[in-house]
Amino acid sequence: MHAQALRIEEPHPAGFDERRFPRALGRFATGVVVISTGSGERLHAMTANAFMSGSLKPPLIVVSVGQRARMHERLMARARSLA
Repeated sequence: MHAQALRIEEPHPAGFDERRFPRALGRFATGVVVISTGSGERLHAMTANAFMSGSLKPPLIVVSVGQRARMHERLMARARSLA
């Protein structure tokens, strides 16, 4: 089994409040989350049944994506385009 961390450095979106991030994570029970990458006609999304906090500073979340999933390929392509 192989694990790889993908960290994309992007500035916080306008209106992002770091103090509210831990509260928001604490209020998320369980269930399904949707992650997406791309834009416009090239938008791709997937559902994941869990995520967790990776760090509060900087604010990061962790979602596991299988290497055989189409989303994995698209996330890796996004990371290469930002490098």
